[in-house]
Amino acid sequence: MYKFSSIFLEPKSKNLVYLRSNKIDDITQETLDKKFYKEEVSYIPVFNSIKGQHLGTFSRKKYFLLKLKRKRFNLFKILDDKIHVVDLNDNLFDVLKKLKDSSGLILKINGEYKKFISPRTVSNSFEHYTSKIILIESIEIKIREKIKKYKINFIDSLKIKNQHYKNNNDELKGIDDLTFFDYNLIFNDNWDNFKFLKLVSKSDFLDNLNVVSQYRNDLFHFRNKLDFEEKPFKDLIKDLTY
Repeated sequence: MYKFSSIFLEPKSKNLVYLRSNKIDDITQETLDKKFYKEEVSYIPVFNSIKGQHLGTFSRKKYFLLKLKRKRFNLFKILDDKIHVVDLNDNLFDVLKKLKDSSGLILKINGEYKKFISPRTVSNSFEHYTSKIILIESIEIKIREKIKKYKINFIDSLKIKNQHYKNNNDELKGIDDLTFFDYNLIFNDNWDNFKFLKLVSKSDFLDNLNVVSQYRNDLFHFRNKLDFEEKPFKDLIKDLTY
């Protein structure tokens, strides 16, 4: 089973703001004040090195509450012990579970502390993910509409690559079982039958279809390995709207 990793969250997570120190006691109030003021962040973790030990994470909220209560400055009173470290390759569901009981997580990439994951990171990541799914779905709906409209015998096209059976059994695929790989076969084999495409470049259309297919697989498996380019999607939607 494919493991959905926290790679999914990395693009929308913020660059980490942190302090280096051999121990918490060495950090002065002035250093902390300047860092919170300059960076405008809610949390500042402390490491003895970029790949070393996580000594703790200061909370701006706890710091301000301490000041409001006019209590004596105490570094250990403003540490948030619920800020944990996760790795880029950690299971996504485990990471989300940890975040449920925390205000944020430190993301380690290639052994280095690099980014900060907050609930906003998750919200933005899923918003980005959903918008791309809707875009891909809109293309797929238009493709299936065209196959139906022009009464394309797609089974014959799929037989070329032995893709005509559903789930590797003896049942033939229906229109709702088709994949983007199938669409490429169908359009390639039936190009002249799709009359609306007579002014469209076949090679460009099939290339765009292949790009969308690759991005769809990357997206559905939470890989985030491919950069999103809007042009192939727009071009396909334009061609399919004729």
